Amino acid sequence: MEETLRRAAASVLGLDAGKIAERDSFAALGGDSLAGLSYALLLENIYGLPIDVSTIMHPAGSFVQLKEDLTRQISGADKGVTATDVHGADQSQLRAADLQLEKFIPAAVLAAASTIAPASETDAACVLLTGANGFLGRFLALEQLKRLSVNGGKLICIARGANDASARSRLLESFAGGDDALLRDIERLAEGRLDVLAGDLAKPHLGLPEKIWLRLADEVDLVVHPAALVNHKLPYSQLFRPNVGGTATLIELAVTTRLKRVLHISTVAAAMNVGAPATEEVDIRDAIASWQTSEGYANGYGASKWAAEVLLLDVGTRPGLPV
Repeated sequence: MEETLRRAAASVLGLDAGKIAERDSFAALGGDSLAGLSYALLLENIYGLPIDVSTIMHPAGSFVQLKEDLTRQISGADKGVTATDVHGADQSQLRAADLQLEKFIPAAVLAAASTIAPASETDAACVLLTGANGFLGRFLALEQLKRLSVNGGKLICIARGANDASARSRLLESFAGGDDALLRDIERLAEGRLDVLAGDLAKPHLGLPEKIWLRLADEVDLVVHPAALVNHKLPYSQLFRPNVGGTATLIELAVTTRLKRVLHISTVAAAMNVGAPATEEVDIRDAIASWQTSEGYANGYGASKWAAEVLLLDVGTRPGLPV
């Protein structure tokens, strides 16, 4: 498999396969997201599996890691929910009615959620933040660390990396630049207060060991979720697992063991698939009951964020569950 992965990458990138090492990555060889899409489609033809560009472009990726990911998928250990599982093979028009939490979250978890005490309204002492190395996420991380420094709380960030240490390094590097004042603030506030876990929104349970997942379910008070794979060229099917499945996973975490509040950051693109933009006051499931997919600019991205909002609204229709 490893040799096949390298040869396929070479054919897409126009390189000599013999000069590609197993520890190289598609991105390090010069591949961008559009080349990654061509590579993903080629691998899908070879292995008969849906392949995510986000997996191919993983910042800590290599052909060794890609082989491990594909092996887990083939064995069924890491399949996850795909756009086809939810919407069917024809995704020219996506229906809000297809986006139901039962397709993502075990029935037993949803059933138990209605018996758990409501989420605490007190100041959160343990916050889970996604996308902290993004433009907006950096300022949300700073805001939360300042607040948590007052109440003695803890911030847990999910970031992609080969392990927790590399994920933390990548996160702190994102604050560097300019006069490094932001980095100095973060390093000062993070001392004893910041935990960084290597995880991936596109994977079941964020790619975390079960022991860590259950610890988060027990400790977290608030989930802050600005993370998304932001790409205005990739289709909905390629953005589904990180942007839609990832949101569903965080909803699952929010209703496991104890109820947690969720702060979700959306985008104006989620309201732009109709003649006139949907407003914040309407139920987006009514305003945009279906989404017409196309190759138009940011159509796939907007669809993925629209779908995430639909799932969050589905939570709100269930008695006892927090929105």
